[in-house]
Amino acid sequence: MYSSDAHSIPELYYLGAKWGRQLLKEVLEQAIADSDITVTQAEAIAVAILRENALVLYQSASSISKS
Repeated sequence: MYSSDAHSIPELYYLGAKWGRQLLKEVLEQAIADSDITVTQAEAIAVAILRENALVLYQSASSISKS
């Protein structure tokens, strides 16, 4: 899961998310170029980091708060 640690200044949320996605892209592209992972694996990693992990975490938090 990605976190920008931005606070107080709204623009920091935007910049943190933008830079985080950009860095993730660079790392995954390098891993593909080095033959460490495939394009399909890179896409799955990106989706997990940017979406799926948060959905699982917030679903878990939601079920705990309802208990």
